[in-house]
Amino acid sequence: MTRPLRGLEAFQDHLERLARRGRAHHALLVTGMRGCGKRTLARALGRGRLCTADVDERGAFGCGRCGPCGRVDRGQHTDVTVVEREAGKTRVPVEALRNLVDELMRGSLEGQGRVAILIDADRLQREGQNALLKTLEEPAPRTTLILTAERPEALLDTVRSRCERVAVPGLSEEDLCAALSEHTTLEPATVERYARLARGSLGLAHAFAGGEFSELEARCRSVFDARERTRVAPQAFAHRVLEDVEPGEEGIRQAKVLRARSALRLVLALAHEAAQQDATDDPWRIVEHAFDALGDLDLGLAADIVLAGFFASVTSDAA
Repeated sequence: MTRPLRGLEAFQDHLERLARRGRAHHALLVTGMRGCGKRTLARALGRGRLCTADVDERGAFGCGRCGPCGRVDRGQHTDVTVVEREAGKTRVPVEALRNLVDELMRGSLEGQGRVAILIDADRLQREGQNALLKTLEEPAPRTTLILTAERPEALLDTVRSRCERVAVPGLSEEDLCAALSEHTTLEPATVERYARLARGSLGLAHAFAGGEFSELEARCRSVFDARERTRVAPQAFAHRVLEDVEPGEEGIRQAKVLRARSALRLVLALAHEAAQQDATDDPWRIVEHAFDALGDLDLGLAADIVLAGFFASVTSDAA
């Protein structure tokens, strides 16, 4: 079976060993930075729970050849449910989670068990998390619930304590450089810089190399320039970041949230780079404000308000 994640062989070996020893917790919490492969790993772990091969061939991720494995890969397995936010929405509706709990209680349709994958569980409101507790505390037979979370601390203690943590480590800079070099014609020095900025995240590394990075970096540079901060109003900074956002199927509001999130993550990466180069007055305060702003986006605040507030906080600190 092909491993679900590039590199990270020791980590995936560990998961394989646990599976072959019969370690199969009913609830898994897959954590890690954005772009590290949480969704991919969650689906592979779910496939492993429904695979019909013997335990040595099945391992943690499934054999990849049996009928159930193929249906999971194609998104056609009737016993796999993936729950995530709809396009244009900031939250999964509580009613969707209650329906999921009812569905899991009805048992398996194909006979191998049921798997529910909940993407970005750390963005669930308290009521939504509470809706999962009964399933976490008293799971139906052969039921597996797999949650992914970038910020597990945002989950209720009662949810976290009932899950087995699967923490996805970051890739090495060497592996990131190799992955980028396969798909881009960038200069080696540029590839190395993007690998450093991505700090272990293959998804972020590809995003940086995707063509929009240079323009977005130019728009965010005023955060790190003391002289520029005095000349740019917070609202102007927000406008600069969001001015050419086009609505996709998710709508203009959510498109702006996605752009703001990308900008703030880029600011985090640039702040770490600045700290290593001792190139700005207090990069860690910028990091703190960027994380606060990302939290505000998770709460559903408008992107322009969040970005303006972030820039105002950074400017106020430097005054």
